[in-house]
Amino acid sequence: MAKNEEADLRSLRSIQRKLRILIDEAGLTDSEVAEAAGVSPGSVAEWFPSPKRKENKKGNMPAAPGLVRVAQRLGTTAEELLGLKPPVPAPRSVRLEVREALARVRQAIDDIEDEFRAERG
Repeated sequence: MAKNEEADLRSLRSIQRKLRILIDEAGLTDSEVAEAAGVSPGSVAEWFPSPKRKENKKGNMPAAPGLVRVAQRLGTTAEELLGLKPPVPAPRSVRLEVREALARVRQAIDDIEDEFRAERG
């Protein structure tokens, strides 16, 4: 494989990983993604690599209009998915809220663990 082809494949895989992570984090099914993109669920499955496929095991990219619609549904932009523009960082206030919420969750988990240990004696 030529260097350009290897770079293209790495880039494609990077985009596919970002897309799959965002889809999974959003809790969307392939059917919901397909609806957002205006394609069939089978087309969405074709976006990702699969060793089961006889042809094109690397996967495909959605067409530009579909990619734009899916990115919007996922709360990002096509430019960010394609790595053309870095993601916009959350405002400091949002990051602080998230940090505080995580601290509350950790404290709740610690409290539950303490209660569990106390019950087991």
